[in-house]
Amino acid sequence: MSRTRGATLLLIFTLIGGSRAQSFFEHLTRTDGLPGDQVLALHEDRRGFIWIGTESGLARYEGVRIRTWYHDRKDPHSLSNNVVWDITEDENGRVWIATDHGLCGYDARTGGFDRLSYPNPTTIPLLPIGYIRSQLTDMDACG
Repeated sequence: MSRTRGATLLLIFTLIGGSRAQSFFEHLTRTDGLPGDQVLALHEDRRGFIWIGTESGLARYEGVRIRTWYHDRKDPHSLSNNVVWDITEDENGRVWIATDHGLCGYDARTGGFDRLSYPNPTTIPLLPIGYIRSQLTDMDACG
């Protein structure tokens, strides 16, 4: 599925029913509540929620509803940027969001984010302009 095709996101869920697996498909679009047309990242967390990163914000599909988050320059606990490139989860169950302006850790208690970004990203030679396109969790190093 091309990211540029637009407004349809195909989610595949597998249900275990007895001894055989059954699959069903659900299409989600901006009309359903997705923040953008281009899906850049998908992640299923350990609770079964599907996190969806787009060019215009972040969504979490909870099976019944879609919850969304966006950058708000007046809110230090919002996303650091609306372009979400990658989503991962650490061994403690914390979801991490890679954006064009740094990394954000989701705080499940508050529903907001803790930003790991730099005041002037151009001064950090390993993070040009603060863009983080992907991330990897080393489970052996987390303990």
